[in-house]
Amino acid sequence: MPHIKQFTVSSVMGLFLCLVSQAMADEASTSRLADQASETYRFVGTCPNGAPYRLFFYEAKIEGVVQSFYDYAGPAGRGTVKTNAPPNTMAVRVCRALSEIASDQL
Repeated sequence: MPHIKQFTVSSVMGLFLCLVSQAMADEASTSRLADQASETYRFVGTCPNGAPYRLFFYEAKIEGVVQSFYDYAGPAGRGTVKTNAPPNTMAVRVCRALSEIASDQL
């Protein structure tokens, strides 16, 4: 059983790295805030329950301050949130069907 878990973790990490590199390559053409954004990343995957999720991270300069946003879709619903949370934390939140995803920035 430990080998299956290790294989799964390795596979997910490999997929994650492939998707990050693809997102970085597509950054110039896919950002909806291309003129304001300093970074954009797309993350897609499968939750532990088998449901798919999608995260789109971007930063935008608003009133002179760079702020971080995620557009998300998954078992927790669909929407946009302003947060500094790392992608793996957001993936866990989006995968929980009854999770409340709230902004942590004022």
